[in-house]
Amino acid sequence: MKKIFTLLLLTVALSLRSSLFAQAPVVTVTGYIAASTTWTKDNIYLLSGFVYVNNGATLTIEAGTLIKGDKFSKGALIISRGAKLVADGTAAEPIVFTSN
Repeated sequence: MKKIFTLLLLTVALSLRSSLFAQAPVVTVTGYIAASTTWTKDNIYLLSGFVYVNNGATLTIEAGTLIKGDKFSKGALIISRGAKLVADGTAAEPIVFTSN
């Protein structure tokens, strides 16, 4: 019974999360991230082609953020040597990397 209740809660949470993502604006990211940047959970980030975080820059990704890699341009996030990625998701608000 406990497992069924947990699965039901997870299903409801995921469906609510999906509806929130459906309303979020899409920010297309390309090229190089040269300055420290924060991605927030109120946007969906679409990686178009190879996206590099340059040496000396920090990319901070807020808990609950959705990042999609574009299939056709082979979207990918690449953290260069000397760059930093700060991505602290939680069980309630995971950071999700997926494809479109």
